[in-house]
Amino acid sequence: MCTITCHHDFKVKGCGTDGRPCIRQCGSDGAWTATAPKCAPLVPGKADGLNVTAIGATKALLRWHNSTHHAPGDGPARVWAVHKESTVTHHPFPPEEAAAACFTSPCQHISEGLKPGEKYTFYVQGDNHAGLGGRSDAVTITMPIKEYGEVQAKEL
Repeated sequence: MCTITCHHDFKVKGCGTDGRPCIRQCGSDGAWTATAPKCAPLVPGKADGLNVTAIGATKALLRWHNSTHHAPGDGPARVWAVHKESTVTHHPFPPEEAAAACFTSPCQHISEGLKPGEKYTFYVQGDNHAGLGGRSDAVTITMPIKEYGEVQAKEL
């Protein structure tokens, strides 16, 4: 018997889809008698529970749950792409890479360089060798006009 078992990031391609090891008859030389199955990466699942909080007039903290840790059929995200768009100009920015976002639970990323008073929409997508996963639900935030704790002097 020949057996192939894939790492949890992958599924066996060409031998069922239930995630169990692939077992088939082998030739006398120990090679597969038919086309050998391959381990193929699983596309990451959709992030869960994305929320955003302003942590100043120009920074926002995004947090989400990596649903790909537990969902059958979903691979883990190796990197997360954080997408943002200004709802004032309807201009999408290049995605920000959040490689270390899920070293903690929940995942988190700080988006910087935002404009005070502007409204932004964010969503995240997991990425790995299989490609981009599904988009999370979008969240929107209006940035504060001034930094927290900033006091403006009034002329008397």
